[in-house]
Amino acid sequence: MKTSATTLGGKTMSEYSDIFKIADQLSDMATKCDARPLYNLMKAAEEVGKSWSGSWMGHHSRVYYKDLQLVPPGAHFPEEIVGNWVEYEFEGVVEAIYEMADNPDCSEVMEISMQAKTLFDESQARVLSRCYLQHFKIIRPIHS
Repeated sequence: MKTSATTLGGKTMSEYSDIFKIADQLSDMATKCDARPLYNLMKAAEEVGKSWSGSWMGHHSRVYYKDLQLVPPGAHFPEEIVGNWVEYEFEGVVEAIYEMADNPDCSEVMEISMQAKTLFDESQARVLSRCYLQHFKIIRPIHS
């Protein structure tokens, strides 16, 4: 009787090779590009966020401290509506964030993220299909 030394949950590792291969492909995709542009944008957005009024209500949701600066102690919104609190257009805030991050080129990151999404969607379908087939074999064994 031939036995396999490498098993996982009663199955041989070769039965899981497709899943391991998919995991390796997804892992490779995750390290394929330089994510520094996104990191710089995230840090800039966090800084701008510190100047936000904190309100989700109507036009107040677009109010930031003047020049998108850090809100100083004691400058509470909406108590001090006149003067230092300014309403900004969404696009203006996004532009300011990009400028603070030195206008990074995110085209490579966007392209690879689209490839990763496609790979994930395809991989998810393959893994779920394999799991379904394994489940089906357990419930209704296929007779040879």
